[in-house]
Amino acid sequence: VRHLLLPSHLDDSKNILKYLYDTYQNKIFYSLMSQYTPTENCKQFPEINRRVTTYEYRKVADRAAELGFSGFAQERRSAKEEYTPPFNLEGD
Repeated sequence: VRHLLLPSHLDDSKNILKYLYDTYQNKIFYSLMSQYTPTENCKQFPEINRRVTTYEYRKVADRAAELGFSGFAQERRSAKEEYTPPFNLEGD
């Protein structure tokens, strides 16, 4: 399961982790992704109009480890803005 962490949604992510572990235990692989990038439309939603913080990411990754997930926690450096393509609908 690939899980994209959203800013300001720690509890949601922890609830998803709990559900997944209660339902599937260690029969699935879990991949925590941190590369959420707000777009221009996000300005009207301040709670998601920013990137995920290291604190948020660490809290969710720690919770996954506490539950006993086998999986992958993406390195935070892959969430840098320079790795995000321009979402300009030009097809580049």
